[in-house]
Amino acid sequence: MNFVRHDDTYENAITSKESVKIIHYLIGMLMWPILGTTNFMLPTFIAYKNGEIHEVAILDSALGVGMALIGILLSKYLSYKWINIFLLTSVSIPLLWYCFEGTLIIKLLLMLLFGLSFGGARIIFRKIIVTAYASHTVKNVYSLGNALGLPILSICIYLGMLNLDFVWLPSFVLLIILLALLKTQHQKGTL
Repeated sequence: MNFVRHDDTYENAITSKESVKIIHYLIGMLMWPILGTTNFMLPTFIAYKNGEIHEVAILDSALGVGMALIGILLSKYLSYKWINIFLLTSVSIPLLWYCFEGTLIIKLLLMLLFGLSFGGARIIFRKIIVTAYASHTVKNVYSLGNALGLPILSICIYLGMLNLDFVWLPSFVLLIILLALLKTQHQKGTL
């Protein structure tokens, strides 16, 4: 029988720390704030615009459906070329939201597109770090990214509260930044 001491495995994990690219921490830092600002934005914006509570549920469901659909699609056709589509989509979302913020069906389609783009970015990022790093390093990237994302989330919520007409903007801007970072890294060939 071969017994492994806990101290030995802990020591090996400490000495085998991998170097993580800062860009991967930055991307990880944006994941939670994007979801957090969206979950804050939807009920706040709808209430501010005197909408009905069912509108929040419908828009949130469209976000979830978009994330589920892109998960199914990318499970069959995962390619880094999707980043270009997601980036173009994410740039158009705030422009269209601004123009059609009073039209529920347009907002519904935009939240579906938001879910597609955000869900796709999450899947592509997960593939990148899972193939680039060992599992203990992946856990570290996610946990540190989530922890460091809290100040970003706080700042975005604060900015949204300054002008409730634009409480939707931080979510969309964060998604654009996330996808721009993914695209930049892909173009450099460092993914």
